[in-house]
Amino acid sequence: MNVFAEQLAQAQKVDEQGVELLQQAKAAASSLSGSGMMWFEIRHRAAEGCHYRLAAAKLRDQAATDVVSALDQFAAQARARQINSPGIDPLSSVVLAYAGNSGSTANPLAGILTPTALARASQLLNTMSEADRKKFEEMLAAAYSPHEAAYIWKALAAGYSLADVESFVELIHPHGEDLAWLSAHLNPNVHSTDTRLGEGGEYISGYRGKSTFTTPAKEKGKVDVHNLYGQDSTNCVAASTVIARAANDPVFMLGLTTGQGPAAVAGAEPGNDSSTAFRDRLVRVYGTTDATWDGSDKDLAELFTTALRPSTGDTYTITYVDGSSPSESAAARQAMLPEIETAVNAGKPVPITVDRDPGKRELPTKW
Repeated sequence: MNVFAEQLAQAQKVDEQGVELLQQAKAAASSLSGSGMMWFEIRHRAAEGCHYRLAAAKLRDQAATDVVSALDQFAAQARARQINSPGIDPLSSVVLAYAGNSGSTANPLAGILTPTALARASQLLNTMSEADRKKFEEMLAAAYSPHEAAYIWKALAAGYSLADVESFVELIHPHGEDLAWLSAHLNPNVHSTDTRLGEGGEYISGYRGKSTFTTPAKEKGKVDVHNLYGQDSTNCVAASTVIARAANDPVFMLGLTTGQGPAAVAGAEPGNDSSTAFRDRLVRVYGTTDATWDGSDKDLAELFTTALRPSTGDTYTITYVDGSSPSESAAARQAMLPEIETAVNAGKPVPITVDRDPGKRELPTKW
C-alpha cells in the first residue's frame, strides 16, 4: 500500500504539471492578439499538457492494477480458510494448507495443496457418509508427516473415491516420512517452476535428474522439436493438458512415476520408477490424450474439461482474445489478465492456445 501511495503521488504530480500547462495555454489564448506563431506555441503547450495528463492517467491505472494483483496474491496465501469440515481442527487446517515439498511455505503456488485443492477436498469430505468421513480422517491422522497428509488430501481433491484414496495411501504410506521420495514421485520437476531451456528455447522437462525428452540436433545449434514430446509436433495440446492434470492429481502422477495405483499407466513394469519407464508412460498417455482431440475448439474445451474438471470443479470453454488491430488485441489481452490471475492464484490450470495468425478467429490445425 505504501508503494501504491507513492505511485499515486507521482501520478498526481505529473497530472498537476499537465493542468498547469493547459491553464497557461488557455490564458495565452484568451489574451492573444498577436501573430500565428503565438498560436503555434499555444497549441504546442496545450498538447504537452494533454500528454502529461495522459501519462498521469496511465501511471494511476498501472498502480491500481499492481495493487489489486498484490492483494489477490495475499488473499490466496490465506489458504487455511478454504478447509471447512467439522472433523478437521484449525491447527490441522493450517498444517495442511502450508505444507510444501520440504517444509512449510506461504507461497500458494509452491505448496502441495492449492487453494482450490483445499476447498475441493473439504467439499467432497462434507458429502461423505459419517463412516466414510471417519475412515478418511483416520488416514490423515495416521500419516507419518504433514506432507503425506497433504497428498492424501490432494488425492481426495482430485475427485477419487474413498477406495481409490485408500489404495493410493497404501502405496505412499511406507514413504510418509521420506519427503524426498514423496516430492520425487508425487510432485517432480515435470511441472515445477524450473524454466530450463533446450538449445531451441523449448522447455525441457526432467525426472530423476534426467531430461524427460530427447531432442537430437539436426544441425549444430538446433534441435528437432518434432521429437520434443516423444512423438511429433502435433501433440503440444495433449502434452500441456497431461502436465496440467499431473500437477493437480498426485494419484495420476504416481501412475506416471511408478506405474502403480488407481491411475496406473499400462505398458511399463509396475514399480519401475526409472526416467526411461517414466518417459514411456508419459508418451503413452500423450498419445491417448492426443487421439481425443480433432482440432476443433469445441473438442478442445471438452478435452480440458475431461482432464481437469475432477481437480478444479470447472467446465472449460474457449475464449477468443483477438482484435482488428495490434492495439485492440493488446487491450483484449490486458482485460483478460485479472480473470487469469484469479484462476492461477487459486491453483487452477489456464490452458492458452496461440494462433499463428492473430487476424483469424479459428484455431490453427494441430502443431
